[in-house]
Amino acid sequence: MPRHFETMDATRENVPIRAGFCGPAGSGKTWTTLNVASILAQLLGLGPVWLIDSERGSACRHAYSKRTRRGFHFKTVRLPGDDYSPETYIQAIEHCEAEGAQIIIIDSLSHAWNGPNGVLEQVDRVTANSRSRNTFSEGWKQLSPRHNRLIQHILSSPAHVLLTFRTKVEWVLQSVDGKMVPTKVGLAPIMRDDVDYEFDLMFRMSTPENSATVSKTRCDRIPCGEVFDKPGFELARRLAEWVLDEDMPRNYNDALANAVRRGVDATAKGEAGRPEYAAARDDLLAWCRGRRAASAVEEPVRIDKIVAELEAAVREQMKTPGAAVPPTTAGVARTTKASVAA
Repeated sequence: MPRHFETMDATRENVPIRAGFCGPAGSGKTWTTLNVASILAQLLGLGPVWLIDSERGSACRHAYSKRTRRGFHFKTVRLPGDDYSPETYIQAIEHCEAEGAQIIIIDSLSHAWNGPNGVLEQVDRVTANSRSRNTFSEGWKQLSPRHNRLIQHILSSPAHVLLTFRTKVEWVLQSVDGKMVPTKVGLAPIMRDDVDYEFDLMFRMSTPENSATVSKTRCDRIPCGEVFDKPGFELARRLAEWVLDEDMPRNYNDALANAVRRGVDATAKGEAGRPEYAAARDDLLAWCRGRRAASAVEEPVRIDKIVAELEAAVREQMKTPGAAVPPTTAGVARTTKASVAA
């Protein structure tokens, strides 16, 4: 029976991010994904960051510390240490989605490949228990579809997904200040060979610099070969621009100027402009929270100060000292983005 297909115009509204970070131990994969995800959560109003942990709680070493007032706020879901099967990962992702997660880190996906009860271990077990003992006709015949379902579940998730991959490591001699120094170099990710094809962006992390080199990209704002030193706000800002398909401010002055322009247009509309003014204000506050998140330091955003500065600038632009500005506290409909980010 012939299939019936539907034709529609292609759109790129709210592109979900699928980005992988691979590197050797000590290259900063976990810290980088937490840093970038935390900033994105603020810029895009995504709510809390969720982290699926196969590394036996190592990510929690980067959690917020009351003593140092540094670290990241996030929710963690730990996988059982004896079962890293594709189905376990899928169930963990589904749990996060059911809880309303809009941005998920998987740290790391390599264990689904070579961890306890992962794909490789199950291939060996199925093959050993088969009559033919043929790896390809027995083990891989069963496990390849299961692994494919995991990858497809990640790709079809409504949440933004950042993933880490361990890499095979090799020591090479490199010249540093005229001296040959042994350096640890990450090679291919520990995962199925063609995994790079599945995601929008792949970054190769290096140690000890904690830099990320773009090795694969579908993002017009992040070219292949670009290097991000200690990836943070700049990378997150460009990812946010790609998701929204609009430019984002690079600094506070630009963010304020953008909010003022929108605020002036909204104020000119009187009562009808109240929601637009609230949206301009909330986007400015979200940008400020994202900038704060980039430092991983608990420093509160001075909302009252920022709002007062915005109102004063709008009045100045209106050229009327007593011009009415739509109220910015109680009674103003806040945008979904800001209410989540607040």
